[in-house]
Amino acid sequence: MTTINAQINPSTRIVAKSVTLHDVSAESVGLGNVDNTSDINKPVSTATQTALDLKANQSTTQAALDLKADQSTTYTKTEVDTNIANLVDTAPAALDTLNELAAALGDDANFATNVTNSIATKASQADLAITTTSITNLSDAFDEFVIQDGINRVGLVSAISDAEAYTATVYQELNTHTSDTTNPHSVTKTQVGLGNVEDKSAATIIGEIVDSDIPSTITRDSELSAHTSLTTNPHSVTKSQVGLGNVNNTSDANKPVSTATQTALDLKADDSNVFNVSSSSSTVTNFMGASNSSEALNTIGSNNYPFTTTELYQYEGSLDKVVFMENVVGSLDFAYAPILAIHIGSNVTSIAVNGFIQCDYLTNITIPSTVTTIGSSAFRDCAVLTDVIMQDGVTSLGRDVFNSCTQLENVRLSNNLTELNVRTFANCVSLLSITIPDSVDTISTNVFYNCTSLADADIGDGVLSIGNNVFFDCSSLTSVSIGSSVQSIGNNVFYNCDLTSVDIPSSITSLGNNVFGQNTNLSVINCRALAAPTLGSSVFLGVAATEIHVPVGATGYGTTYGGLTVVADL
Repeated sequence: MTTINAQINPSTRIVAKSVTLHDVSAESVGLGNVDNTSDINKPVSTATQTALDLKANQSTTQAALDLKADQSTTYTKTEVDTNIANLVDTAPAALDTLNELAAALGDDANFATNVTNSIATKASQADLAITTTSITNLSDAFDEFVIQDGINRVGLVSAISDAEAYTATVYQELNTHTSDTTNPHSVTKTQVGLGNVEDKSAATIIGEIVDSDIPSTITRDSELSAHTSLTTNPHSVTKSQVGLGNVNNTSDANKPVSTATQTALDLKADDSNVFNVSSSSSTVTNFMGASNSSEALNTIGSNNYPFTTTELYQYEGSLDKVVFMENVVGSLDFAYAPILAIHIGSNVTSIAVNGFIQCDYLTNITIPSTVTTIGSSAFRDCAVLTDVIMQDGVTSLGRDVFNSCTQLENVRLSNNLTELNVRTFANCVSLLSITIPDSVDTISTNVFYNCTSLADADIGDGVLSIGNNVFFDCSSLTSVSIGSSVQSIGNNVFYNCDLTSVDIPSSITSLGNNVFGQNTNLSVINCRALAAPTLGSSVFLGVAATEIHVPVGATGYGTTYGGLTVVADL
C-alpha cells in the first residue's frame, strides 16, 4: 500500500520545464514557493504537523507500554522451545511431558512424601526373607511392588502414551498458528496506529482525480507549450535577478572609458611626448631646447635628425617614448638620454655600440625579432632597467651589453643566440634567475660576475665551454643545472656561491682552479664522466662534502679525487 501526500497552492502557477530557455530565477526551476532557510532551521510544515497530530502522545504511549512485560523478563518462542527441549532432555516419549509425569504419579502432588511414608510401613528385606539372588525376574518384582502399592501398571503405561500423543498435537497446532500470516487475531489498522490511512493504491488515487479537483490556475499542456516557447521575458525577470545588476545597457561602441582603462591609459605617453625616429628629417620646434631643425641636426646611421646627443644629455625633463623606424641605431645616438620607454620598429636590424648606455630612466626593453646584433655596452649602466625580452632574431651580443644594470631582475634570451660575450650581465645585482638556451655554445668570462641575487641558473645542453669567473661571487646561487654537453669549466666559475649539490655531466673533460671553491654548503657532488676530468688546483676547496660519487667502472679517479673520497655508485 502506497500513500501519496500532495499539497497544491492554487494561487501559484507552476511550470515544470527545463530552465534553459529563461534560466533566470527560482520560479523558473519550480522552486518559487521554497523559503530560503537551511534544513536545520526549517519549521514544522502543516502536513508534518497534521501527521504528528495523528500520533499518540508520549505520555499515553508510555502508559500503554507500562502495561507490557519488559523484554528482559520474557522469552521468545525460540527461547521457550530451547528451555522445553532442555527440560525434556532424553526422557522417554511416554514421560516427556508434565501431564504424562503427573499421570504417572497418579496426580499426587505429595508423591515423594507418600512413597517414602509407604515404604516405611513395609517389611524389610530381611523380614521378608527375600534376597537379591532370589529375584530372578525384575519384571516380577516390579509387578509385585505395583500390586502391593495399589498402582495399576497397565494403566500407568496407557496414561503416558496418551499424554505423549496430546503433546505432539499441541506442538503441531502451535507451529501452524505462528506461521499464519492471515491476521488470525483480527488486528485492526487502528491497533497498529494507522486508523486514518485509506486502503488505496497510488494508481487508484490518481484515477480518482478529476478536472474539477485541479485549480483553474494550473496550466494545461497546450498552455504549457505556448509558455515555454515565449522569448519575451514572460516572468519579468530583472537584470539583478540574473546577477547582472551592475551592468549598463549600452552597446560596446557606446561604452565609456572604464576606470581601469583610464588608469592604464594614464600610464601611457601622450603623443606630445613621443618622438618617432624616421628616415625623413623633420622640424621639431623647441625640442630639447632647439629652435629649429638646422640648429639641432645629428647623424644617426646615414640620416640627419633634429636633435643632438649633447642636447639629449642636457635635457632635464624626460622623453616618455622613442620609436625607432631606422635600420640601424648608431653609436651613442641616445646615450644618457632621459627616455622612459623604447619601441623598436620592424625595420631595425641592429643596435650599435653604446646605443643606449646609461639611459637612467629606461625601465624595460623588448628587442624585436628583426634585430640580429646588439653592440657592446648598448644598455650598460641603465640604472632602473628591470625587464629585458629578447626575441629570437638576436644571434650576437657584444661585450658588457647589460653590465651594471643594477635593477635588472628578469631576462629572456633569444633562442638563436650563439654566445654570451664577456661581462654581458656582470654586476646585475638584482638578477634573480637565468635560462641559457640550447643555441648558446660558449659562455665567455665574467658573464654573470657578482650577480649577488642570482639564485637559479639553467645552462643549456648546447653549451660546450664555460669561461673563467662566469658565476664568481654569485653568493645567492643555490641551484645550477649544467648542460649535458659541457666539456670544460674554467677557473673560479662557481667560486663563493651557495650551492648545496652539483651534478657534473658525463661530457666533462676538465675542471679549472677553484671551480667550486668556498661553497660551504655544497654537500653532494656527482661526476658522471667515465674517465676522470683533468683537475686544476683547489677545485673543491672549502666544500661541505667529503665524498665524490662517480660511475661504477669509471677510471682515473683513484681512491681520492680533488681531496674527496671516491665512491663508485652511479
